[in-house]
Amino acid sequence: MKYNFKKNICVILGIYKKLIKVSARRACEVIKKWARSISNHMYWSATSSNGDSELARAKWTSIVRHVSNQHSGHGEVFTQCEHGDLDEPREWILPGMYRYYLNHAFI
Repeated sequence: MKYNFKKNICVILGIYKKLIKVSARRACEVIKKWARSISNHMYWSATSSNGDSELARAKWTSIVRHVSNQHSGHGEVFTQCEHGDLDEPREWILPGMYRYYLNHAFI
């Protein structure tokens, strides 16, 4: 399947806007700090997978572990993050909370 840049940019912007909206809720403020990285990760997942939809999906879903400071053990297709050491301090999302935030963003 050919990558449709224009369509995917609209999806990515839509996700970014929903994440910003949900971050306005008191319990979800940390999402605002991650919204740009999450939308960039979605773009990277789609463009770096050379049309392999299974790899793109595996890369995209790895964000759940990445935002919790877990950079390996993502699965069989995409086993670990490709970045090196992360030296910058970050406010990580507690494991399990990312799905909670997404449920609020898309309901």
